[in-house]
Amino acid sequence: MVLQQTRCDFDVNGGTLLKTQGCRPVRHFLRMLTKLNRPPPTPRFPPGLTVRTFNRVQALPALVRVEQEVFQYHWGYVERDFN
Repeated sequence: MVLQQTRCDFDVNGGTLLKTQGCRPVRHFLRMLTKLNRPPPTPRFPPGLTVRTFNRVQALPALVRVEQEVFQYHWGYVERDFN
């Protein structure tokens, strides 16, 4: 059986509770932020690459297929039906 539990690093009590129940950390995820003193430079994209607004109805099926393909070997992955 696998129990997935997420907790923030500063939640010391939560970590202690999980350890007393026999759980151990197996993955860590970080979120990194920075403050900018000025707007970032305008990006320059290679020829053939276009950036546009995401159209959910049009793009979602392809996005789901790509996500399933790239994460199929990721820890804890479970394939789900698109619908």
